[in-house]
Amino acid sequence: MLKLLRWVMIAELAAGVLGAGIDAAYFPDNLGLSFLTIVPDMLWLAYFFRSTRVRHIFYSHDWNVAVDSIHPSS
Repeated sequence: MLKLLRWVMIAELAAGVLGAGIDAAYFPDNLGLSFLTIVPDMLWLAYFFRSTRVRHIFYSHDWNVAVDSIHPSS
């Protein structure tokens, strides 16, 4: 499911960039609003590619072990 989620997020980012291109050509006043959607999409995509938490949840399936190592219980 992680690969599908990443591809959906890439498609969403591509649609945002395409929309920004259309806005730049036809609606330049709305270009700032397009970047308000592109920037969070880029940040989420970077998070899903680089996060150790995502790796533990989707790849290793050892989130409980990871939580115990990060925040040991007393």
